[in-house]
Amino acid sequence: MITKFLIVALCMVAGTMTGVMFSKKLVKRAEYFEKMLNLVNAIISEVKFRKSATKTILSEFCKSDGSLLSEHLRTYIECEDFSSFALSKNFLNEEEKREIERLFLSLGTSDSQTQIFELENYKLKISDMLKAADEKKKKFGGLYIKLGFFAGLALGIIIL
Repeated sequence: MITKFLIVALCMVAGTMTGVMFSKKLVKRAEYFEKMLNLVNAIISEVKFRKSATKTILSEFCKSDGSLLSEHLRTYIECEDFSSFALSKNFLNEEEKREIERLFLSLGTSDSQTQIFELENYKLKISDMLKAADEKKKKFGGLYIKLGFFAGLALGIIIL
């Protein structure tokens, strides 16, 4: 009897942890776009006032944490030939990945007024991506955990 209970409990824990993993993926996705929005705001203010080199601005922002955005910034900073520039996809969809790549490739390619205009447009796109990611996180974040729990419970019962 105790063995059966332990099997069901282990299956429930495994299912719940799987749900938590999927839920965290949604949280990380929303955090990525939030940090990306902060980066664009920082670049806009730097271009307006300080006039630092683009790679200097990005390397300062890159030091803040070890997130996927920092990895993407390091990829951009270390890239010598931008024709072969590509970001890792991870939890971004193909369209979002392309937009982020276009943003990075547009940095430092025009005068400051045009650059600010382009960055403002990317800021709007990224804020739309952030809203969509937040909505998806709110809608599916808890659902994944509950589905994982019940899937683990069902698997435990089926195993018995």
